[in-house]
Amino acid sequence: TRFENEGNPASQALVKYTPLPNGAGEDFTRSYYDGLGRVYRVETPGETAAGPRRIADTDYDQRSNVLRTAFPRFVGDAAQWTTNFYDWNDRLVRTVNPDSSQRTYLNELATATGTPNPRLNAVTLTDELGHQTKTTWTTHGDIAAIARDLGGLTLLESRGYDVLGKLTGVTDPGGSSWSYTYDMLGNRLSATDPDLGTWSYVYDAANRLVSQTDARGTVTNLAYDQMDRLTLKTATASGGSAVTLTQNTYDQAAAGFQNIGQLTTSTNPAATQAYKYDGFGKVARQDATIGTLTHTTITTRDASGQPIATQYLPVELDFGTSAAPLQYTAANKLASASGFITSTLYEADGQTKEITYANGVKTAFTYSPPRRWVTRVTTSRGATILLDDQYARDNLGRITGTTGLTSADSWTYGYDNADRLTSSDNLGDNTLDETFAYAANDNLTSRSRVAGTYTYPAATSPRPHAPTSVGANAMAYDANGNLTSDGSRTLTWDEANRLKTVSLASNTVNLSYGPDGARVKKASTFATTLYPDASVEIDPAIPGAEVYTRYPHPDVKVVGAAKFFLHRDHLASVRMVTDNSGAITEATNYASYGERLNSGFQTQKSYIGERFDPETGLLYLNARYMDPVLGRFVPADPGETKERNP
Repeated sequence: TRFENEGNPASQALVKYTPLPNGAGEDFTRSYYDGLGRVYRVETPGETAAGPRRIADTDYDQRSNVLRTAFPRFVGDAAQWTTNFYDWNDRLVRTVNPDSSQRTYLNELATATGTPNPRLNAVTLTDELGHQTKTTWTTHGDIAAIARDLGGLTLLESRGYDVLGKLTGVTDPGGSSWSYTYDMLGNRLSATDPDLGTWSYVYDAANRLVSQTDARGTVTNLAYDQMDRLTLKTATASGGSAVTLTQNTYDQAAAGFQNIGQLTTSTNPAATQAYKYDGFGKVARQDATIGTLTHTTITTRDASGQPIATQYLPVELDFGTSAAPLQYTAANKLASASGFITSTLYEADGQTKEITYANGVKTAFTYSPPRRWVTRVTTSRGATILLDDQYARDNLGRITGTTGLTSADSWTYGYDNADRLTSSDNLGDNTLDETFAYAANDNLTSRSRVAGTYTYPAATSPRPHAPTSVGANAMAYDANGNLTSDGSRTLTWDEANRLKTVSLASNTVNLSYGPDGARVKKASTFATTLYPDASVEIDPAIPGAEVYTRYPHPDVKVVGAAKFFLHRDHLASVRMVTDNSGAITEATNYASYGERLNSGFQTQKSYIGERFDPETGLLYLNARYMDPVLGRFVPADPGETKERNP
């Protein structure tokens, strides 16, 4: 990093240089600043060293407020300006987008009776479609209330704080309440959640969390080393024995690696992860052991710190090699991978413009110049169009319609003033049409493709956001708010509050998780899959002839030695798979909330790029599971125990 041309008003800049992979020169970020030290232009490389550079501009008014900003663009392209307006107190009052749509902000003093400080600051936001949201702050800057206008009905969320500014309570628009207590150091001692129940927390003299008790009575204990690094995490269910969730070891020496200060082994009964690090402090080798199988991932980086090759073992797969390393653009973004990706082009703002795969199939993305959201995704092989979705949006960016190659790929959507989906209409199949209704607290009360209504407890009852029945199906939950039965499935949960088993018809699926909390095994009567990491699937059905499926790139799937390519829509949902010759091997579309419409689709990666488990009918979203048919998560929302940031 260095200053260049300091003292020259037209060209003085702070420039940060970093080496590019494969000795291809340097990436840079050049920040031009004015006499007041304000950055007014940021310049970065283009797609090639000789190509037009990228620039992003900011203008200021005479009071140093940001007057307008322009999206990153290539030199020579027209700027798309977003313009701001302020009042006498330098408060934002209006923002005009490049397409002339705008949102306004009304600043005022609000009355909040019954509080120690009744005169509060409030801002009413009127968005590009005229929808209003009023946010009220305390004089300390904490959000006291959020009121959304739903066509004349006000949806109000209120919050309370103690004298130290810690959140003590939340009441949602339906009247359900959360409460929190703290010690004098600000550590949370308890959280009472209408869906999760009451949880309590214990800390040591160093303010480290050492114990947590959930609503089921399960106690989680944590231990640390002298550097405050987690060494052991166990959980004991009420009346049960302690189960090791994570046991960590640090600083284990290994020749040729830089392991000091790093996590080197993490283990539990389900899996062991061993890590070795390079000089950049990044993982250079990862060995994942599940049962008797060990899978190895080796990542090679050059002096730039960027990966130039990844090798998977056993059943070797190389994504880049020393002889044919991964190639990058002048802006340090992946351009190609020999045998997998022929080329990748990017927009000025870094979004993918076009990617061509080694099988000759190409996907191109089109964006709105003034708003920068996706308006079209086209996948083609030569002159043959395989997939073509065009997206119509309103001024908030909500998709109001999708036009595909066929009427079955075409949809229209409707929303309410709270941005909740109210209708979904498939133009080719009326059986997929549906409408949605919601309560004031956002509970989904009906979905026309699901028979019957969603019935919920009263707002002050336990689990007011979890339906007790959906149509004729009764729903049951444990004390933590986890779904335990829904009329067709029976679910159990482990000591760490993770889905453990799902029984459906005559099949029971057992799920196991590694020391980092990620799923490592899915086993049922019919099949078992191991997951050493998020990019690997192993079928161990035949010992010694295991089938390895790797995803070295989000769009590349390799089964054994056979290559396949995943083609996605605007949500990164996998819509189509092609083989090494470019032929389509399978395709699917999705209903609202991610229900897969082709039940024979075999690729596990599915809606929004996450794994779908056909054995359970659930989407695995890493932290949680979701039922795409009901449109609900099966555990309670853990975010409700946090500070509910809007």
